[in-house]
Amino acid sequence: MSVGLGTQVICEPRSGNDALPDFDVPRGLQFLLRSTQIRVYRVPIEGENKCCSAFPRKYYVTDSEGNPILEGVESSSWCSRLCAERIHGFDIDFRDADGVTVLLMEKTLGCPLFYCCKAPAISVTSGQDFYGTVAQSANLPKMRLSLMDAIDRPQLRLLGPCIRQSRYVDGIFKLKCHSERGSLGRLTVQHFAGMDSYQIFFPIDLDLRMKCLLIASAVLLVGPYSIETPPLFHLSDFYPQVYFDQGHKAILRVPQSRLPSCLQAVQLSE
Repeated sequence: MSVGLGTQVICEPRSGNDALPDFDVPRGLQFLLRSTQIRVYRVPIEGENKCCSAFPRKYYVTDSEGNPILEGVESSSWCSRLCAERIHGFDIDFRDADGVTVLLMEKTLGCPLFYCCKAPAISVTSGQDFYGTVAQSANLPKMRLSLMDAIDRPQLRLLGPCIRQSRYVDGIFKLKCHSERGSLGRLTVQHFAGMDSYQIFFPIDLDLRMKCLLIASAVLLVGPYSIETPPLFHLSDFYPQVYFDQGHKAILRVPQSRLPSCLQAVQLSE
């Protein structure tokens, strides 16, 4: 199936004179043509290298109803995952229900905090067609992901996390056109025990290559914005906590950093 630029919308810069060529849409990606939202799930593949938490990752792409469409597995070295979990490079091979590879993503080694030396980026290819690149162009005060087409022209951007949050959402990123104001959609992040969930909303007539780059954006957000990035400290690590048991007796819990584990819970004198 061949798709031209006349059938889908892409935010072209006014100064751009080069037109993107037509491309073939694999059968496993045709669901994106009629989709306005998808979900990307990230889970560790346990059972390998049990001596530490340097597990490879598996990704699932589902439709709005939760039906699995694509499955991708991270390919990277155990040493790089162990020594540089946040910044290591890897490849992801996304396959459809028939086991056919429809997307290949390659993430380069890059630091999400000090990106001035080498910004994190991920490229997307489908067969012989190069769809584009997603790169992190800013981190403070907000994270910015730039979605660039096959000839390295910026088309879309993701900005966040927004100040306005939800009780059940851990992060909201706004999808905007690079050359125009206003929001085209959003990407929301939810963290669960051992799993990250990314829900992406976009216009139905958005160029399919940009939709694939949005999937790559969720993958790229894993490094600097994941459940495995703990806060620098918790207040409970420094101050004792008092709570009451079923017998309404006050219990003082002292952090492990202050006392041995055998003395963590101490009953207060009445």
